[in-house]
Amino acid sequence: MSALAKLCLNKGKVVSGSDKVKTHITEELKHLGATIFYKHQKKNIFGADLVVYTCAVGENNIEVQTARQNGICTIERASFLGKIAKEYEEVIAVAGSHGKTTVCGMISKIFEEFKQKPTLIVGGETSTGNLIIGDKKFLIVEACEYKEHFLKIPHTTGVILNIDFDHPDYFKTEKNYQKAFIKFAKQSKKRVFIDEKHKIIFGDNNVTFGIGGDFSAHHIVYKENSIIFDVYKKN
Repeated sequence: MSALAKLCLNKGKVVSGSDKVKTHITEELKHLGATIFYKHQKKNIFGADLVVYTCAVGENNIEVQTARQNGICTIERASFLGKIAKEYEEVIAVAGSHGKTTVCGMISKIFEEFKQKPTLIVGGETSTGNLIIGDKKFLIVEACEYKEHFLKIPHTTGVILNIDFDHPDYFKTEKNYQKAFIKFAKQSKKRVFIDEKHKIIFGDNNVTFGIGGDFSAHHIVYKENSIIFDVYKKN
């Protein structure tokens, strides 16, 4: 959520937000110009044109309820991110049970090496934080599968790193969990990159990576703080 708050601040919007705990994240937002409240209460939302909330807070939150009672527009974080994604020419959405933040950071670094200026929005922290503001051509975004939130993010290229059953509170079976990723792949407008060991789930019309994939790592060298390898493309 903090990445979206910073993005809105960069756009010149007036931003306020509520959190129960003071952290380095809330302090950074205050430094950037946001107003932070450390208690959820009705008065926090007055003056706002839009209230963005997370599923962790939920629709029964006092601020969300008060906003709706007073005709203030409310939107869940994933839907808000989806609206932002529509502003970009190319959207690379990175999904998977784990590794999303790391890979988003890697893709962003590759683009930068090729003199591109992508915008990066992630939920975790990379070496450069959770937000990089670039131009309107490329957006690299972390796409979370919880409650199928990643289906709300329109994207041109999908990346599926791995599929290890998670969030049993929402996905009652592993099959349901896999079906969500299949839906995500079908929404990709141009291409999907998938872990080759899950190729059987998605069929042959995708680009794979892994030991036997279309793209694979060779001459792998493990160092203390890094791994070095050559990337090979099949044929």
